[in-house]
Amino acid sequence: MIQEKFFNINEFNDVYIPVGKIIEASQELEQTFKRYAFLKGVKLENLEFRTLNKLNNEFHQKGFYDDELYEKLKDIIDRRNFINHNLFLELKKTNITDYNKVSANLNITLFLIYEASDLIENFIDEINGQSGNRPTIFDNKD
Repeated sequence: MIQEKFFNINEFNDVYIPVGKIIEASQELEQTFKRYAFLKGVKLENLEFRTLNKLNNEFHQKGFYDDELYEKLKDIIDRRNFINHNLFLELKKTNITDYNKVSANLNITLFLIYEASDLIENFIDEINGQSGNRPTIFDNKD
């Protein structure tokens, strides 16, 4: 898997900026999911308040993508949710000192969010009749 290293974490305070970048990328991913729902004509009550998990579930149930892709996207969303809701509590509770592990986890999470965004943008491009395909880790590599 090709991945950029977006940041290095050497101490607890180094975690804040990467988490902020992940939250920003997650918000952009959520907006991309919502734009995809709108373009696909999915009628969802309170679309603006739907979470990534609910949108992913809805797309899967409607057959927009297969079980394998659904599970991969679910894993990315779960990683994002852990960072948003548990990361700082876990870091403080465990008094972690292995910042290389934290750095690797945050780097891969941001990378995966970017890849998921590109995937959904590709779906949107198809709807709009555009062929500008962004290569992603989700592409079939026959």
